[in-house]
Amino acid sequence: MAGALVACNVELAAPACALCNELEVRVGKEAYSPGSWVAFTVRNLTNEDRRYDWCSVAPRRRMESAEAWDVVRRTGDRCPGALPADVAANIRLLAAGASVQDSVLIRTSAYQGEYRVLVWLVLPDGQVVTGNPVFSNAFDVLPSAP
Repeated sequence: MAGALVACNVELAAPACALCNELEVRVGKEAYSPGSWVAFTVRNLTNEDRRYDWCSVAPRRRMESAEAWDVVRRTGDRCPGALPADVAANIRLLAAGASVQDSVLIRTSAYQGEYRVLVWLVLPDGQVVTGNPVFSNAFDVLPSAP
């Protein structure tokens, strides 16, 4: 049941996303199984170029607490052992109004639960833009997902 998680008849809000008016991240399905690839689209909603850190793009799950999300930027997710120069070399430029498709792997050891893909906007020098990360729409990771 992606999009909203209901607990004790209270709908939980999506995580705060200060930069979602600049970048949109959308996954294609409502549920994925561990070990599968999550296809997503990143779209620049502005009239200016935007940069994001490809190395730290990753699926993150809602933590045990109902409101907490794992929002730590980890450049090693896609670039293991990356040094700052490696991360800088993997910054992606997204032109004004453009979109790009990508995918991330849900690890076979992933816990069941609600997830979102996180994308971190960065400055040309690789420094993180204030207000990060940008969250995708929610999806579930379930052993029985197709």
